[in-house]
Amino acid sequence: MYLTEKKIKYADLVVPFMKCPFKKAEHDCPFIEYWKLASVEKQIQIIENLPEGELDLLREQHRLCQARKIKNAQSQYKLKSIVEIFHKDLMFENL
Repeated sequence: MYLTEKKIKYADLVVPFMKCPFKKAEHDCPFIEYWKLASVEKQIQIIENLPEGELDLLREQHRLCQARKIKNAQSQYKLKSIVEIFHKDLMFENL
């Protein structure tokens, strides 16, 4: 496997072609079909085989998904923090 300009240009897509970088992929993730390929080399070779327009679309979909998952994780973290603070306040009131 050798590096080409196209593989370098779309290097950010290597991980999503191999697996979901998050714990659970969305059911409509466009990368799922590529995870079934027999080897990492075949998964990375997809970058050479797909037209740039399709790779650009996949990149945009992946970035939107990442942003959505990060925002959800931050919201859950903030909610958990608020609940913990509220719980601590209740504990002090019961003393």
